[in-house]
Amino acid sequence: MKRQILIIFFLTLFLLTDTFATELNGRVRVLNNDGRNYQVVLQVNTDLEGQKLGGATMVINLDTASLYFPDDPVSGTDFSFSNFNLGYYDTAKVTTVNNTRLWINIDLTSDNHGTELQKGPDSWTDLVVLNFSSDHIITGDAVSWNPNSEYWHVYDSDNSTLWSKGTFDNVTDVESNENKSNLFSYNLDQNYPNPFNPTTKIEYRIPERSLVRLVVYNTIGQEVSILADGEKEAGSYSLEFNASGLPSGIYFYRIQAGKFIQTKKMVLLK
Repeated sequence: MKRQILIIFFLTLFLLTDTFATELNGRVRVLNNDGRNYQVVLQVNTDLEGQKLGGATMVINLDTASLYFPDDPVSGTDFSFSNFNLGYYDTAKVTTVNNTRLWINIDLTSDNHGTELQKGPDSWTDLVVLNFSSDHIITGDAVSWNPNSEYWHVYDSDNSTLWSKGTFDNVTDVESNENKSNLFSYNLDQNYPNPFNPTTKIEYRIPERSLVRLVVYNTIGQEVSILADGEKEAGSYSLEFNASGLPSGIYFYRIQAGKFIQTKKMVLLK
């Protein structure tokens, strides 16, 4: 009887741990597709706030009939990590496996701090940019996630808790030049909806770790809301501005990230 109780207890504990495990999501975005070079950025986020990525091996499938990637890829030429070459990581690297797969390898040092990932679904943390050679415009999912690989392992910053697999989106068509040019540069988007009442979404992107301050002002220059004020990792961010306590009128929102400064106008109609 005691043995049965113990079995039920550990089974319940396992199920609860699996239920509440951090879930990792990923997506692929095209940065360049000009018929000679194909450049993509792999981005990740989680379903919970404040989760830090520790050691990981992520597996990527390649369509080698369309793309060329060297057997011995070179950092800074064939791939570039955005947030995972900090002091508490060993050198992150990309390894070619059987010409049809890549391993994205991230290893923590003994400090075990990890990097905090953005919480989805609208905000993303840049993982790595991959640069391929190609002799034609690429269509379809030439670069795709393979979370079902037996080699896929993603841990949190204590390197003992395994994260579960969420949703992984691949590129299925060619993105516009406008989208490609904005993905890996500083950018502040126009809020949506605009005009709005009482909430609107403001999105911005930064290509590197930066001190970010995003503030809303009224027409006489008074601060009415501080939406972001602190250091952010490279990636895409989405914030909600709630103006329920403000009167109708024109407002301005201004971002400063490093040397990048941009201001946009929005209209509150009640």
